[in-house]
Amino acid sequence: TAVVFRVEENSRRMNRSAEKVFMAPVPEEMFIDAVMKVVAANRKYIPPYGTGASLYVRPLLIGTGPQVGVKPADEYMFLVFVTPVGPYFKSGFKPVNLIVENEFDRAAPNGTGDIKVGGNYAAGLRASIRAKKAGYTEVLYLDAKEKRYLDESGPANFFGITRESRYVTPKSPSILPSITNMSLVTIAEELGMHPERRPIDVEEIFSFVD
Repeated sequence: TAVVFRVEENSRRMNRSAEKVFMAPVPEEMFIDAVMKVVAANRKYIPPYGTGASLYVRPLLIGTGPQVGVKPADEYMFLVFVTPVGPYFKSGFKPVNLIVENEFDRAAPNGTGDIKVGGNYAAGLRASIRAKKAGYTEVLYLDAKEKRYLDESGPANFFGITRESRYVTPKSPSILPSITNMSLVTIAEELGMHPERRPIDVEEIFSFVD
């Protein structure tokens, strides 16, 4: 049931992204059927439980119509590919070193930072590569307008635990609505942590529990 829920939620999020950039939506039934079929066809490549590895599933929607110009495509291709991948963080569930990025922006206000489109990944390459060369795991972006509030990290949403046991995560129109973060908010509520979704000043980093 949990697997089906995540597939359905990802279907809705793909269509939310498609709607914002004027792409054709993918019917939910087609989306779920495609994901289930490609996973079943590649089940021999699913890494064993407990290894930390997993089968990465990536649905993709591409405009393919034969046209030139800045406008929505006339035709679209929907595909799903999978591949075995190692642990997301190579060091395992251990603290990672992030650097606050105050020069490059991942997404502009009222742009496409809240949906999954290729341009978002391209925009973060310079900051990510520079951070890794400097010995950091990834970057932690600030809002592009004021350079004051936390947005999100390169690979994930940000959250912090205050000394008053509050789960705090940024409220911003430029970050992706993460399913993982939604799950953590639910867990935090069950643990009595009083989740808060609000603008987080970068200086608040020093008030969170290590």
